[in-house]
Amino acid sequence: MVTPTIPSDQHIVDEYFRLMSTPGFQQVGWVFGMVAAYGKPPEDFCDVQWKDGVKILLKDRKRSIVPVHPQWTILFRLKETQPKTLRVSCEKFKKGIKEGYINIDVPHLLEAYKQRKYFYSVN
Repeated sequence: MVTPTIPSDQHIVDEYFRLMSTPGFQQVGWVFGMVAAYGKPPEDFCDVQWKDGVKILLKDRKRSIVPVHPQWTILFRLKETQPKTLRVSCEKFKKGIKEGYINIDVPHLLEAYKQRKYFYSVN
């Protein structure tokens, strides 16, 4: 069942850890964590290069991306647990959403990211 509203930060963290503790869903959890932390769609993470600290560089992008919540990169261990086969992980993620194994869909994750980014830029 997909969440019909914009998920709270706590809901996102809970869903990430639920996915990571489900056998066979660690790659899916990693993609979920990247979408939540960096605010980009899953297909953008098929080619990730880690830069200083929590910054990432994506294919076809000139600037590094910094997460709104840098602590999520550390909490989710995204740098340390990056799957070797990123394209396969992205496909598993899409399949997980389609089949209802993931409780928060991409548009809601991206909207939550945009709201956090706006909130922190205004305050």
